[in-house]
Amino acid sequence: MSRMDRHAKTGNSGSPRCNKGRSAGLSLVEMLVALTVGLLLLGGLMQVWSSSRHTYRLAEAQSRIQENGRFATQMVAAELRQTRSPACQSVALGERLQSISVIACNLLNPAPGAGACAGSSAIASGLAIGYDGAQSGAGDWLSALPGNVTDGAEKAVKDRWLRGDVVVSWGAIGDGVFVDAPGGIGDDRKGTVDVQNLPSGLNAGSLALITDCKAVDVFEISDLDAAGGAGSQPAKLHFDAGVNATNQLSYAYNWRGSDHLAAAPRNRARLYPFEYKVMFVCCMDRDTGTIQSGAGDVALCNTDSVRYRPALCRWSTAANGTTSQLVADVADMRVTYDGTDNTSGKRRFRELTENPDAAWVDARGLWDSVDSLRIQLLTTWDEQVLAEESRPNGWRDNQPGDLGFGMDADRRLYQAFDVTAATRSRTKW
Repeated sequence: MSRMDRHAKTGNSGSPRCNKGRSAGLSLVEMLVALTVGLLLLGGLMQVWSSSRHTYRLAEAQSRIQENGRFATQMVAAELRQTRSPACQSVALGERLQSISVIACNLLNPAPGAGACAGSSAIASGLAIGYDGAQSGAGDWLSALPGNVTDGAEKAVKDRWLRGDVVVSWGAIGDGVFVDAPGGIGDDRKGTVDVQNLPSGLNAGSLALITDCKAVDVFEISDLDAAGGAGSQPAKLHFDAGVNATNQLSYAYNWRGSDHLAAAPRNRARLYPFEYKVMFVCCMDRDTGTIQSGAGDVALCNTDSVRYRPALCRWSTAANGTTSQLVADVADMRVTYDGTDNTSGKRRFRELTENPDAAWVDARGLWDSVDSLRIQLLTTWDEQVLAEESRPNGWRDNQPGDLGFGMDADRRLYQAFDVTAATRSRTKW
């Protein structure tokens, strides 16, 4: 067949060249369909990624909050279990035997001055160990704390308090060390307290407690000569007049042990660091790590809650009367108390009222009957992870005694923790 015949038979439409040109590329409709499907798939992937990211942030926030909450409750409980404990006897026993003496008036007496030191009054079981945050509007709501409006714990807490209740703890620290040198305390109850191994944290200005389980003295160290190595001269702790109400201890403590007086053997005296602590919720600057002081600066935790965050803080005599952060992102603390009210037929506090807070205990003068404290902490995380704003105590009725009462709504996650700690103040040992 000739070329002309083949061309006539197939025509231009059958040309392989023309068929190839018509099948190349995609039409506009096909491109739009493909683009739509791709966008739908991409949108789905973005939604899955966003949901996964939100779930991860929420899980991380819950993990951080639980970690903070467990750590904070364990720390507070550990500190409160030993509160009002002068080493080997309870404050109740010490008061019954009239064996406790406090001569560190400048640090522990609420109203220091001439003649202000009155025996064990500064650490008596009848003094408040807690303060109700709802009473913060009253000018003297912390007046029983050591110091006054110009210095000491009262001023420190008033200047830095953000919200919630305030709780007090005091007592001997650690196992103590033996008073072991004959050149120390004599029968005149004067001189120096000599120890071979000085407990860490003791220096000039520190509080110390000495006891042989028959008597207790709390004094401030005015000066000390550091101890050398084994077998060398022991450390000498001075308690001179001018720092203490007197340079004389209330008792001639035995440094040798039970063989000192055959007719009336006594235990060998031990020396302990002594700490007075006040815990409360304060306001921290995240950028600088400093605790805000003064009403205007503390209020920044409410107006700028990104940079300024709440924290559990502690004022301590062991830290030379300074305030430090214990646990970050503790937004609120509420404390209630329990004990036996002997004036009401030996009924427990919680049988008499649903909420035995500090105001209730104080109004009835029952601080010496408190044997346990229930501490509730509201912990959070600094990032806002919730989709919508909600009140921190949205699960409660939002009453004045509730955790988070009065706090603004935000998108942070909050969780409540509580722990009950029994104290040694009412035990017989």
